[in-house]
Amino acid sequence: QNPITEIFKMCLCTQSIQHFCYHIFTAGDQSCDLLHHKSDKKQSKRQVTLIRSYNKIYRKCKKNFKYDGPQLEMNQDSYKEFKIWDKELNRVYKLLYKGLSAKQKKVLKKKQIRWIKKKEKEAAKEAAQWAGGSGQPLARNMVLITETKKRLRWLIRIYA
Repeated sequence: QNPITEIFKMCLCTQSIQHFCYHIFTAGDQSCDLLHHKSDKKQSKRQVTLIRSYNKIYRKCKKNFKYDGPQLEMNQDSYKEFKIWDKELNRVYKLLYKGLSAKQKKVLKKKQIRWIKKKEKEAAKEAAQWAGGSGQPLARNMVLITETKKRLRWLIRIYA
């Protein structure tokens, strides 16, 4: 089944088109609970703690940011949500970075810089499709949110 079709079926009877668009933007997003299914290795205590923190933020954002109001409100909410995830990403990055060897730090820093450039490019590309429209900030912010959450899960899975 096409995931977009499934999202469309789910949203048709309950939400607005903006809500449907929100799901399209976040179609690849999954709860961090799925992290342990991607690896056979046993999770460290640090990883479990970080996953719990991620899930707490995930639930809080899902509760507080509905993306079903006026466009201006959705634009503002998406910016607020991005800032929450960005703050968590930076907290986790700093925490994990401290425990790495000099070589690992150099590699991670290089990867992180590349990822930031890619994330910004993807967000700009999505926003350009909405150029001049009131949904442009929402489009940009939703990419930033999705990519930041993916990166956070990656950091936890690989470095925790």
